[in-house]
Amino acid sequence: MPPRSSCRAKRFSYNNIADTDAALECVKEFSEPACVIVKHANPCGVAVSDSLLDAYDRAYKTDPTSAFGGIIAFNRELDAETAQAIISRQFVEVIIAPSASEAALKITAAKQNVRVLTCGEWTSRVPGLDFKRVNGGAAGTGSRSGHGHQR
Repeated sequence: MPPRSSCRAKRFSYNNIADTDAALECVKEFSEPACVIVKHANPCGVAVSDSLLDAYDRAYKTDPTSAFGGIIAFNRELDAETAQAIISRQFVEVIIAPSASEAALKITAAKQNVRVLTCGEWTSRVPGLDFKRVNGGAAGTGSRSGHGHQR
């Protein structure tokens, strides 16, 4: 299911899209409540815990400076307590989660230009091709075979 946005005020930049995808792909690897913070295509905080709030807190404390303006991904519903902690603590462009509570959406809506994306529950990797631009061309891989092909 393609992500749905709760905010239409600000357009997504190429970097927002790339970082959101990277954060989502990483957080999907965990079965425990997890948080991944990505900035400029690099994870700057990754953590799991018993609660979403604690996972966010641990991920943020990994590198608070780099987390500023980053993309935050969760593998559980964004709750009000976690949303409040994010908004109180840092500047954030995008938060992505399978879903978000109404209270969390109200909290994030109070902060201008924060985009909350809900992507629904995922069960497995969607088969298809994945391409990456590289110097002089592109590299691609099929998610079924895992073998890369250069063009």
